[in-house]
Amino acid sequence: MVNRFKINRTYLRILFNFLSIILVFLIHLSFIRAFDSWLGYLNLSLIFLIFVLETSGFTWGLGWILGLGFFFDIFYFLPFGYFLLTFFIVVLVSYFLLLGFFTNRSLYSYFGLVFVSTIVYEVVLNLLIYFLNFYSSSRIFFLFVKNFWERLGQELIVNWLATFVLFYIFSFFNKRFNAVFIRK
Repeated sequence: MVNRFKINRTYLRILFNFLSIILVFLIHLSFIRAFDSWLGYLNLSLIFLIFVLETSGFTWGLGWILGLGFFFDIFYFLPFGYFLLTFFIVVLVSYFLLLGFFTNRSLYSYFGLVFVSTIVYEVVLNLLIYFLNFYSSSRIFFLFVKNFWERLGQELIVNWLATFVLFYIFSFFNKRFNAVFIRK
């Protein structure tokens, strides 16, 4: 009987994560991208992916990659697999940083992870789009375009603000998060 309850609990956790993936994706697609202001630069799916990776581990992070990547690949006009590959690279880099550098669950760790993952996400996604448009006559490398750096700066600021808010919401419900970097 105990073994059966454990399996049912695992199924409930999988169902909860699947519904959470759908909810984050729908909020990202229908609500956040509709804004023309700074709020439109928020990458909620990336922030939740980092929170899941930090709190639940690499295995659940891979599940979120598959879920979010699949839904993003279906609804965006890029070849299938772009977002799966981009999210996978972001999670690999973030997981490497989690193992080596950001070992505690402090706000500063989340800021650092969101900073690096946002840059990696934008660079990898734009690099793949750049290579997809190999036939274009006016191919300016995206790193030399001022608009790329402005969007990246705006996205970093908005993602940091959302990380700040989400961190304190999660820390209210879960005491595993630290608001400070090192405690004495």
